[in-house]
Amino acid sequence: MNTKNLTAIIPVRIDSTDRFQNINTTIEFLLKYYNCNIILKEVDSTQKIQLPNNSRLTYIFEKIQDTSFFHRTKILNEMLSLVKTKYVVNYDCDMLIPQSTMKRCIHMLNSGYDLVYPYPRDSIYLTFPLDGPQRLKLLNDPNNTYMDYLIKKYTLKWKYNLNFFEFTKLNGVVCSGGMQFFKTKSYIEGYGENESFIDWGPEDYERLYRFYLLGYKIGWTNFENIVHMDHTISLANNNNNMYNIKNQENWKNIISNIKTKEDMIKYMSSLNYIKNVQI
Repeated sequence: MNTKNLTAIIPVRIDSTDRFQNINTTIEFLLKYYNCNIILKEVDSTQKIQLPNNSRLTYIFEKIQDTSFFHRTKILNEMLSLVKTKYVVNYDCDMLIPQSTMKRCIHMLNSGYDLVYPYPRDSIYLTFPLDGPQRLKLLNDPNNTYMDYLIKKYTLKWKYNLNFFEFTKLNGVVCSGGMQFFKTKSYIEGYGENESFIDWGPEDYERLYRFYLLGYKIGWTNFENIVHMDHTISLANNNNNMYNIKNQENWKNIISNIKTKEDMIKYMSSLNYIKNVQI
């Protein structure tokens, strides 16, 4: 399908064998079934990814010494500054998106939405452990019927929502991660990613809340969904991680004290990455 006006930005660090398998599956899948551009940035002490040569694929490797954390928000902003297309998707390296969902997201962006989530607001995306034969099946299914089958069979509506949004129009939302589609201009003007969130944490909640307060048009697909390829949980995804603890405190401060568009603009404008870096 035609996705030439879209760029997928994918930050990655290979911290497990299944993460390595997932990113290779993701890239092969995107190159095979879509004509979008892809920017992938690997940030690590050593390069682990070898990708095919393709004019639509930009691969960047940044060598770092300190691998104790993964500054995903900063990496995303660096990739966002390179995007030339009208639309951009913040794309988790372990995700797959069927054509039915991609078509719906592009349609919604074309219809005036600034930010689109590729799943219903009362649903969470399907997490599925893939073995070798299943990966091959997904990569050799031109109409994505197998993936649509998995989504239809296994995805459930979630009875729990994000209760910190209870007193806003976001009440009822149960998920905000995995993948987000933006008008590129809106993403940039909405301050991109909040770099005060380092490593793993509730940056997905902050992003949604920020774009809501700033007045951008946000939408969710009706019944379409995406697939998350399961993987080993890294040390970053630990609630005792010191960055995660700071991120949680940061998020609690934001949701408790920032209630208006003016509050949000003042807060975001005070951050050093906004003051010092041109996104």
